[in-house]
Amino acid sequence: MLLSRFKSISDQVYTLIISCYFKYVTQQRAYFGAGNSNGVFIDLSNGTIISAQANVDSYSITNVGNGWYRVQVTDLNPAGNGGCFIAFANASLQTTYAANGTDSFLVYGAQ
Repeated sequence: MLLSRFKSISDQVYTLIISCYFKYVTQQRAYFGAGNSNGVFIDLSNGTIISAQANVDSYSITNVGNGWYRVQVTDLNPAGNGGCFIAFANASLQTTYAANGTDSFLVYGAQ
């Protein structure tokens, strides 16, 4: 599974702050970021950030109740594409994932 929404922004330096709500169903790991190299890997079964990539300026995860977590990522993105990227993550913390047709997590309110 891969969800992405990008807007091309060239020759600009800007701070990108993105957030989204996640809920574990059967897929334990997810990736959320500003592209595929500016994000965090999340363990949805316990509401923790497993790893943050080097280009991430800051991040947070907040338990908002009923199994939902709000994840926020701040990235000083020096040009290129801006937007959010949501994907399944495998045990090796890669967004290459062999789907089985039943694994899932819920997302809501990406901005």
